[in-house]
Amino acid sequence: MAAGRQTVLVTGASTGLGLALARRLIGDTKHRLVLTARSKSLPRFAAEGIAESEGVLIRPLDVTRDEERRRLIQEIDERWGGVDVLINNAGVSYRSVLEHVTEREFLSQMLVNYVGPVELARLVLPSMRSKRAGRIINVSSVGGMMAMPTMAIYSASKFALEGATESLYYEVKPWNIKVSLVQPGFINSSSFENVRLTAAGKQSVGDSDEAYHKHYEHMSSFIARLMRLAFATPDSIARRIVDIMHRRNPPLRSLVTFDAWLFAHLRRFLPRAFYHWLLYRCLPGVREWGTGPGKTLPAPTFADAPTYIPPSMAPNLSAAFFRFVPNPVPSGPYGQPAPSPAPSGAFAQAQPAPPGVAAHAPSLGHSGAPGFGHPGPPPPAHSPSPTQTMALLPPVALPSVPPPMPSGGYAATPPPMPSGAFAAPPPMPGGAKGTAPPPMPSGATPGAPPPMQPDATPATQRPAGPLNESGKRGTLQLAPRFSRNAG
Repeated sequence: MAAGRQTVLVTGASTGLGLALARRLIGDTKHRLVLTARSKSLPRFAAEGIAESEGVLIRPLDVTRDEERRRLIQEIDERWGGVDVLINNAGVSYRSVLEHVTEREFLSQMLVNYVGPVELARLVLPSMRSKRAGRIINVSSVGGMMAMPTMAIYSASKFALEGATESLYYEVKPWNIKVSLVQPGFINSSSFENVRLTAAGKQSVGDSDEAYHKHYEHMSSFIARLMRLAFATPDSIARRIVDIMHRRNPPLRSLVTFDAWLFAHLRRFLPRAFYHWLLYRCLPGVREWGTGPGKTLPAPTFADAPTYIPPSMAPNLSAAFFRFVPNPVPSGPYGQPAPSPAPSGAFAQAQPAPPGVAAHAPSLGHSGAPGFGHPGPPPPAHSPSPTQTMALLPPVALPSVPPPMPSGGYAATPPPMPSGAFAAPPPMPGGAKGTAPPPMPSGATPGAPPPMQPDATPATQRPAGPLNESGKRGTLQLAPRFSRNAG
């Protein structure tokens, strides 16, 4: 291998922008290239005439799977000494109003667009820090700086990616690692055809009476029209990314399409209230939104969502994204009082469950980890119920109740104040420092200053006055001066 060749890892390289990046980088002999895609998408490389060679590796990678991420980075470390340039391009887009999103769909969106890129960055950083060099380029979107209707969770994932990337920019700068965000807007490609609708979103599109039907109808056609009219192409965006990769000091954010530049400047210079008013008025068919029958779909649940997250991903989901908190075992059926508290020697004898309420374990999420309040599969027949589990625990000695306080509340009633409490203090003993103050003059007010006495200085000894009109110094006529009587 030629000295100085850098290893570039591109995710989501089998289609769209990732494929355009692969074509531009394959002919560059200064780089070794690792192209990745999900296993079912790997045949696309052969269809595009891309094959492995001395400087090109093609590997399967689902960015949401921890074991695949670690296996790939380990192979690159052992074979080529680590990743020098990471381009996080893989992504997915859900189209749905927020009310039509289930937890499973939200997590699927966040895992691909946020958790996957952040985890890959974590894995390549040790090698980059040891070399004191490296580049991480995260492909964001104009949706990462502004949100559009029916794209709530997509924008949420890109906002999260931008926040983490900006923080990373400052954290790794001491090791000369360059971190960049690429913000494209609308791209003239067929990628909008790959946008996924949530389960409830699909129902709304097919039901003209549903409350959000007009949102989907107008926004879908509006976005498709903008994508077809856009000047930017995957190849033009790929060229900009390669330029950023070769720049000595790339900026944190790069606006790589005209519409992204336009929206960024509108957001920057317009008053925020006017900016939001203007964008709302420009939404397609906005006057028809909310004017239909307003039929409400049943609230989507976790089980209603399509299974975009395979069971094998479930442990990774809970471990890498959320900290699940177990739900407490209900103490009684709704509308009934909770069972009476345990008697002395709690847990020594189990209390039966209330009538009509089956004892059960805490609710479980899809991954088998408790959390989010969604009921999971029932516990196995052999698993003990909560009351049986309590019965297996050793008795717990409860602390004894402290003895009552003595009569009077506190340990003892404080003694009464002596007669004449707060009266004048006793006279000072003989020989005490100082003497008694002299008696006040008749008619004097206690605390008032002593009366002022006229000054006895003769008028001839008083200071001369200023010059008069004739130029002679006259006698300064002063009012009688007074001084304090020190005695």
